[in-house]
Formats: sequence, C-alpha cells, structure tokens
Amino acid sequence: QPSDSFCWVMLTLETIVLFLYPAICLFIVENNVIGTLFVVIGACSWLRDHFNAALVLEEVGSMDCITDSTKSKEWQKRSRLNTIVNEITRNRSHRLYASVLCLVVVLTLALFGFAVGDPEGTAGAAANVITTLPDFMYEPQDDLEYPTCTLGNGFSIKGSTTQMTDYVFLAKIAYQDPNLTQTVLNDWFGPGAATDMHDFVEAWKEEAGVPAIVSFKLIYFNETKAGVVSLRGTVTAWDALTDVQLWSSAAVFQGLRFFLPFGEVWNPILDNMVTLISRLQSSTLSRVGFYRETTKFVEYLKSNESMLELDAMAVTGHSLGGGLAIITGAQTNTTAVAVSGPNAMISRDTFKPPLTIDALNTKTFNIIPDRDLVPRLDDRARLFQEIRCRAPRNDADACHDSTRTLCEVLTACGTKNRPAICECAVLYNFDRPVPVDSSINTTFAEACKRLMG
Repeated sequence: QPSDSFCWVMLTLETIVLFLYPAICLFIVENNVIGTLFVVIGACSWLRDHFNAALVLEEVGSMDCITDSTKSKEWQKRSRLNTIVNEITRNRSHRLYASVLCLVVVLTLALFGFAVGDPEGTAGAAANVITTLPDFMYEPQDDLEYPTCTLGNGFSIKGSTTQMTDYVFLAKIAYQDPNLTQTVLNDWFGPGAATDMHDFVEAWKEEAGVPAIVSFKLIYFNETKAGVVSLRGTVTAWDALTDVQLWSSAAVFQGLRFFLPFGEVWNPILDNMVTLISRLQSSTLSRVGFYRETTKFVEYLKSNESMLELDAMAVTGHSLGGGLAIITGAQTNTTAVAVSGPNAMISRDTFKPPLTIDALNTKTFNIIPDRDLVPRLDDRARLFQEIRCRAPRNDADACHDSTRTLCEVLTACGTKNRPAICECAVLYNFDRPVPVDSSINTTFAEACKRLMG
C-alpha cells in the first residue's frame, strides 16, 4: 500500500505538471482567453477526479467493513471494490475521450519539439526531383479527358490557354532546390520562357521581415508578362503546426457533422461556430498563419511599388501551399489553383481579412486526387477537379504525392508540348511514353537509365 507521503508527492506533481504549468504557459504567451478557460475547466476536472464517488467511498464509506488477516490483502480488496465503483461512475466514453485528448496533446507537443529542433526543415525536406524527357510524349487517353485539362479565361498564364499540367508542375516546383529551379523551368517551358525570380523574392522577404520558414517562389513568364507565386507545402514541423492552427476547427466540426444524425442541417451555421472558436486564439498564436505574408507579397506585386511589369497574376501550391494559395487568392482577388490543398469555405471568416463566398467560388480552383484526405479538410468551393489515384489502397499517403498527381494529369491530358517524366513509369507504374517522332533511336528505358543513373 502506498504511503501518505508518496500519495502527496504524486498529487503535487500531477497538479504542477498537468494543471499549473500549462496554465502559466498560456498566460505567458498572452493567450489570456484560452488560459482562463483552461483554469476554470481544469479546476472542475481536478475536483471531479480527486473527489469522485469511488475515492470518497474508499476513504470514508462502507469500505471500512472490508477487513482481512493482513493489511496488504485488505488493501487489495478495497482497491478491487474501488475499481468496480469507478467502472460504474465513469463509462467507456469518458476513458475514450481522455485517451484521444492525451494523444492529441502528445502529438502537438511532439510537433512543437520537432519545429524548435528543425526550424528551417533541413531534416525533413523532401527530395522533389523530376527527370524530364523532351523526346517522349503522352497522347491523351482514349477515354474522356478531364474537362479542365485546358484552363482558359482567368486561369491563363501563358497565352490564351494554360494546361492544368502547368499549374501542377508550378505547385511542385515550390519544393525545388533554388539552385536547380531555373534549370527545371528551362526543361519544362523551354529556355528563356520562364524565370525564377529568386533574388527578387529574397530581397522582398528581407525588407518585409518575413521569417525563413515561410517559403515561396515567383515564376515570371517573359513573353506574356505573367507571374505565378508558388507556395511550398508541408515540409517542416512548423508547416504542420500551421496546418493544425488553420484547419483543425473546421476538421472537428466536419467530423461532428459526419457522426451526428442529420448532420447536414448544421451547414448554414458551421462557419459561425468555427469563427467563434477561432476568436479564442490570441494574436500571438494567430501569427502562425503564413497566409499573412503570402497575401502581403501578392498585394505588393499587384501594386506599382514592385516595379515589375505584370499583365497577369496567379497563385498556386501543393498541400499547405494549396490551402494558402486559396486564402491568398480569395483575399487579393487573384486566380488561385491548389493541388491537394485544404479548402476554406467553412473557415472563411476566421482569416483576416475574411474570405467571401463569391471570391472562393470564382477565383479558386482545387485539384483533388481520390483518397487524398488533405483536400477534404473544410468544404470545397464551386470550382474543383477530382482526379484518379492509382496508388495501392494500403498506402495511406500515396495519393497526396505531388509527383504522382503530376503524372496522373500528364498521362490523362497528354503532354502536349511539355516533356514526359521518367518517374511516372519508373516509380509510379504509369504507362511508358512514346517517342515524339520516328527519328528517336533511344528507347524510353535507355534514356531514363542514362539520366537517372
């Protein structure tokens, strides 16, 4: 049986670590609203946990009649009765809720720890190299093309029309090593067609005081004087924390709507409920939203201050970058094409400035692969394109792969005047492309082996 001293020590540690320390941290970061709520709810939970019926019964109730020849056996019998009473007073749903809550807290703390240890993503940056083959091509598939293979009107960035493939490629290029970006652009669009404005972006970021963890590129098309801002997706733990901060409220209410009977009846007020939750965030935590910096940059480009001649403007990105593109596009009235990006219809009023339904429905477009969970966060706007995902069903995150998405659009819509990619057939088991003409003597396998090593 534990001694009284041991019980007091454990009670003190539990109170300090699980109650006082989190409360003090919340007030230190000036999150006073959440801190106050935590103190009130935490105090009630502390009292309920330490003065529940099972403990009172064990301490002063009829358990006194439970005796045995030795103190250890007597304590075991009382403990067994306490467990029985505890099972009655606290059902399985309470334990499930507590377990889920603890898991969320542990995962959040782990994300925060990784973010502090790897602030610029040097440990988690993914290799996003693609190997282009200009001598090979994909013909459009025999079945119907995606109706958005060719984008026109407000989505055009290169001539009268723009291929959806170009936007997927530009969203992916945000992950590219800056030293290789221009080479990849030349391979894709042709030499001199598009320019990576790396120095221009870095100079603006330094002048505006933008932190290094906010990563994006500006691609300038010299012939049409069009600019595309490509926003990087989730690479670092800070990026993951941004995902949680921006879309966790919408995801929670989506889950409740799914499980509640007739959950769809709550649709008209879901955005108001998410907005109410978001108001509990302090100004310190809300600064995690990278969209403030990307919106500021696009506004700068559209103003006369940038001294950059732009006749057309678009924003794109993959994953988190796609979600930020949707937000920035709606805030600045700029064309935005997201690839596997989380949406913003439910959470539209949580951003500053808020997003309008009309802007989301007319200025934003989301490319959504099958079985990809990320673009199913929040409710989608009116313009989107669902595409196939041919990955094995037991591979949970394969459909979120930007290279796989590029291969799907490239093979379904055809390469047109863009190069084929080795990785599509070699790594993702798509069909092999064919030579652009009969004069090509090298086979696809030989060409890829030579380029990929």
